[in-house]
Amino acid sequence: MVVDFLISWFVGPFKNTTDLIMREVGWCVGPLKSGVFSREFFNVEGFKWRWLGRYSGQISNINIFMGVGFWVDPNYLGPSKEVMRYDRLVYDFDSEVDPEKAVEVALNYSLHISNKYGITPIVFRSGFKGAHVVIPLSKPTDWEGYQLLWNYFLKELPKEFRSLVDMNMLQWNRLDRVPLTWNIKEGGKALAKIIYPEGLDHKTFSWDKLRGLDPTNITVYKVVLPEIPKPKKVVKENNNSLKIRDLIPEDPIKLVDYDFTPPCVKKWLCELRDTGDLDHYERVNLVLFLKALDYGVDKVVDLFRKYAKDFKENITKYQVEYLFGLRGCRKDWKLYSCAKLKELGICVSDCGVKHPLAYLRKHTKTHHEVLTELPRSLPPELIEFFNDTRLVEFTYEDFRNWLESKRVVNASEWHHWERTLRKLAEEGLLGRKFLVGGEWVDYGSGKVVKPPSKEVRFYFLLPLR
Repeated sequence: MVVDFLISWFVGPFKNTTDLIMREVGWCVGPLKSGVFSREFFNVEGFKWRWLGRYSGQISNINIFMGVGFWVDPNYLGPSKEVMRYDRLVYDFDSEVDPEKAVEVALNYSLHISNKYGITPIVFRSGFKGAHVVIPLSKPTDWEGYQLLWNYFLKELPKEFRSLVDMNMLQWNRLDRVPLTWNIKEGGKALAKIIYPEGLDHKTFSWDKLRGLDPTNITVYKVVLPEIPKPKKVVKENNNSLKIRDLIPEDPIKLVDYDFTPPCVKKWLCELRDTGDLDHYERVNLVLFLKALDYGVDKVVDLFRKYAKDFKENITKYQVEYLFGLRGCRKDWKLYSCAKLKELGICVSDCGVKHPLAYLRKHTKTHHEVLTELPRSLPPELIEFFNDTRLVEFTYEDFRNWLESKRVVNASEWHHWERTLRKLAEEGLLGRKFLVGGEWVDYGSGKVVKPPSKEVRFYFLLPLR
């Protein structure tokens, strides 16, 4: 029954979020001062099987705390002020000098707000120095709403007793002791017994027995000062520039064939395509990269539908929409930096940049920028070709067709251009690769590669370095 109660306290009063809810848990085996305090976040299944699976037999010897707030995040992004939601208000009444006075004040305060607002607070002894008051909410509120409500209900307490309330409880990621568990100190231990409402223990506790506070019934006021408008920076766009969105393929899986795709993203896409499996942070950052490239939600969901082994339509769509800022806290999530990716062990090479999008920008210079940086040793006809066609990659045939549109080209001149293009590629002034049976194969600059027996189409690449 203790296990069932702990699960119920973890889940909270909002049963419709049971499958998605995340909450932090803090614990210390043995006395707090001499033991090691651990803090970790779980979803419901993780709490059941990982935490309770390990500690359920030691409950009477563990100090147990849980987050006052929770968040709904299938992507396991971790707690943050922006995503945190609250299903309870928590106050801690303490007195080193007179613990029973703190308990008495907590009880009287709870009876007062119960009668005035028609709610059922929970009062439980902290163990040694006083009592905690928990006010269940019938609807969740965010951190801003939590602060307003917390301060509002603090004012229901007479001023002379407010010094008994621990003001440090007003923190967005605050943990609070779990009732009906043990407060273990060096000199002994005491049960955090529920003393109001009477008769609640491990066996009888249920959120359904409590009348929650509806935050929308409480009128609180907040003064909002107008922001001073900041001057907008106007950037004149070069009409000849080639935008990144003009370069990206329709199908995101084809990004593996593009030189501007960061190596880490190529690896994630290849793993998804070849194995159907990515770890959590690889999935998150792949979605955020595709978001940065202006792929829509449907395109990203289609990618996982096609390749992910564990694809589930409703979950995947929720996760993608969440990362796109369309669900939950509606935060504009950003792709992680290279340093963070290295810390997570999912950076695959040192690219000389600090962010994957910096790699992208470095390798997708505008057409105008590329033309101004082209090696002077390139033939003027080739530079004119780039200006006219705006091609980033081209074949022998592309160049010949353009040349023949300018003048008559005989066989001798064309052989000259074939040798010239090949030499430029071998000298590294042009990139080069070939297409075999629909698959790109690196040709290599300055290397002689015997073409496969299959039909091969050579491509030269405009130098984007």
